[in-house]
Amino acid sequence: MKRTHFVVKLESYEGKDTHLRCGDDDETQDYLFCVVVTKSDGTAEIVDTGYRSEDELRKAWPEI
Repeated sequence: MKRTHFVVKLESYEGKDTHLRCGDDDETQDYLFCVVVTKSDGTAEIVDTGYRSEDELRKAWPEI
């Protein structure tokens, strides 16, 4: 079976016209981990996010 779920680390980004802010309330980290699923049409979608560490994510999603 082809793998469809992936672990992705999202890092904060401040661009000229766009931005992505990730992290915790204490601002001690500027990234989060998420689960991405790939679709048969070649696109991907974030299906779960907000994990502070890869270990935390893998405990919630042991099948990945």
